[in-house]
Amino acid sequence: MLVTVGRIGRAHGLKGEVGVDVRTDEPDRRFAEGATVVTDSKVPRTLTVAADDKEFEVTVRIDTPKEQRYYRHGGILQYVLRELLH
Repeated sequence: MLVTVGRIGRAHGLKGEVGVDVRTDEPDRRFAEGATVVTDSKVPRTLTVAADDKEFEVTVRIDTPKEQRYYRHGGILQYVLRELLH
């Protein structure tokens, strides 16, 4: 599950400062130094994708409970087949 607490805008000036469009009702808590957002998801945040001699990491984005079920079953096809068999 991806939770948006803010969106970073363009850099301003030479110091690399950025503006943040706040998308949370608790900005002091969410943007405190060292703050993290914890969800009840058992889905890893990153996966390693390998094909032939190429390998790279990707960020997992799951937006709905249905997408989470697909992921846990190994994909949409596996989910649908399991549902048909039960």
